[in-house]
Amino acid sequence: MLDDQARAVYRSRERFLGSGGDVERLPGVRADILASWRRSLGYGLEPERSRPTYAEPGEAEQLIRATQAVTETRRHHLADTTASICLTDHTGRLLLRYVEHVGFRRRLDHHDVLPGFSFAERTIGTNSGGMVLETGRPALIAGPEHFFAESLQLTCVGAPIRHPLTRRIIGTIDLTCAHDQTSPLLLAWVCELAAEIERNLTGAMSTHEQALLAAYLRANHDNGQAVVCLDERTIVTNAKASRMLGPQDQALLWERAGRWVRQGGGGAGTDRLVLSDGSAVSMSTEAVVDGGIAVGALVRLRARATAPPCAGVDALPATSTVADLPDLVGRSAAWTALRRRLAGVEAGRVVLLGERGSGKSVIARAWLAGRGITDLRVVDLAATPAGGAGAVGAPGGWAAGLRTAIAAADGDDRAAVLLRHVQHVGEGEQPVLAGALDFARERGVTVVATCTQQPSAAETPALDLFDVTVDVPALADRTDDIAPLLEELTWRATGGLRRQRWTSEAVQIVTRATWPANVAGLEALVRAVAAGPATERVTAAALPAVIRARAARRPLHGLERVEAQALMEALARANGNKKAAADALGIARSTLYRKVRALGLDLSGHTF
Repeated sequence: MLDDQARAVYRSRERFLGSGGDVERLPGVRADILASWRRSLGYGLEPERSRPTYAEPGEAEQLIRATQAVTETRRHHLADTTASICLTDHTGRLLLRYVEHVGFRRRLDHHDVLPGFSFAERTIGTNSGGMVLETGRPALIAGPEHFFAESLQLTCVGAPIRHPLTRRIIGTIDLTCAHDQTSPLLLAWVCELAAEIERNLTGAMSTHEQALLAAYLRANHDNGQAVVCLDERTIVTNAKASRMLGPQDQALLWERAGRWVRQGGGGAGTDRLVLSDGSAVSMSTEAVVDGGIAVGALVRLRARATAPPCAGVDALPATSTVADLPDLVGRSAAWTALRRRLAGVEAGRVVLLGERGSGKSVIARAWLAGRGITDLRVVDLAATPAGGAGAVGAPGGWAAGLRTAIAAADGDDRAAVLLRHVQHVGEGEQPVLAGALDFARERGVTVVATCTQQPSAAETPALDLFDVTVDVPALADRTDDIAPLLEELTWRATGGLRRQRWTSEAVQIVTRATWPANVAGLEALVRAVAAGPATERVTAAALPAVIRARAARRPLHGLERVEAQALMEALARANGNKKAAADALGIARSTLYRKVRALGLDLSGHTF
């Protein structure tokens, strides 16, 4: 039987549904309920036909144990009442259900209020658990406030359960009862249950998680600081740090802080970080220690108008200009130092020195284009020897081609010569190259060369023939640039037809992976991903298994690499289902977990 208030809500609900949601306000309907109804319609749900959907329950043993310890002592409150207590995970999937009344149990069974069924808003519309997950706040949904037609005679009350360390919602605790038993006191009781579950979770944390929490709480006493406490799986920030950091920044932060901790840094280490919005911050990092072992990092961030350079980068005056490199992206300290170095280089005989695939030729073209030089005569020393028939300087080799290119560029201010792979010039060929470079100087022609870095300078004698050597940083020294590089390379790979956003988990894996081919290897990865299904987001699951294996938290050797790739491929084929992956590999799930830990692999379920 509905009271006057409930009847008013019911009439407003009918009006809302009849108008297709095209109403501004409704008598008796709370703003958050109206917002939830609109979301429900936006998901394409129908009140009379939408039902909970079933999905295999995920792994939430710790949450279940913490809840059972609470509900087993409270379930006597349900005796002789038409009420139930339910636990859901962070997706809205029901994990546990307690109900004592036989008739009410049958009623809930009929409505699929059963473990494994999803009660997220996008599945059945407005309900307490779904609304808690959407808003992060406790919720009471009474009778006709529900979207699902079969729930109009019920009231449900829910509260969020947050991880004690990260404060992220990991589940909800919900009470469902007959509508005529609705009471505002139910909300306080459910919130008390959630608080007790969170206390149990705190007590069940490992000692290193407790060490992280204690370090964060100590550091967070000063509200003026941006504080982050993190390890490879967990990150907790205060409000100020959260406002500063985007998802991609969080991934990069752990890579930088984790590297310092793994290297055994004592005291507090200082560094600078360029964030995804282009702002620079200084970061002070100190290890979080448990039992004499570093288990994480405590980071304090401070915004800087002009951040100091990283270690190993020469300090430059604040007024230093940077070279214009059209269409190239980067914000790292190493990239900025390269641009400043190029800004101070005059036209002449210049060589760019760097690892294979670091972008030397692309940078040379961009630097020259920024100076108005767009007509490049390219000579590739890797394609042909100095002279035909093996004679130094004989016709048909690169020597003749280089002189021809210099002559063609003579007198044209928009022309220059790009000489690639000068590491192939041997000692006997140096006089040939020296003569060609002198010829270019006489004609006033700029020659820019590229040279792949060799194990020792003695193996590249040709470097001595150039006026200026500019070091091009490897991708390993440009980790701050990986996120913008992924975006730009994806844009190019798709011909500018679509923008794909790389998730923080995917960016972190790419950042952690080794890249022997540098930017060229990164570009190959982006092309492979772009050739796959067209999606708005590139997730960790979209990355090739070989890349995820290369992102192991320690170097892998020999058969370890084979094992890592086999594990990641099996998990990809099983859509992340660890039991299915273990079955496919013919091993126990416990063995799979042990192998993953031993190899230092990153599973997609981990936050960091």
